[in-house]
Amino acid sequence: MFMQDFEVIQHVLTIVRERQADLGSQLLTGSVENWEIYQNIVGQLQSLSYVESEVKSIMNIMDGNDG
Repeated sequence: MFMQDFEVIQHVLTIVRERQADLGSQLLTGSVENWEIYQNIVGQLQSLSYVESEVKSIMNIMDGNDG
């Protein structure tokens, strides 16, 4: 894997994890205004989790690890 590729992937993972933390904080602090917003946040968290998993898989493939 090229260093630039690694840096881009790490940056994407950082953005994903920061957003996950922000959304999780909203849930933990009780700042969700209604059920619709709660559902939206949960959906975003599920999507971010999926993206994180896929990016990690891509990193493993690029490093030559299929696991």
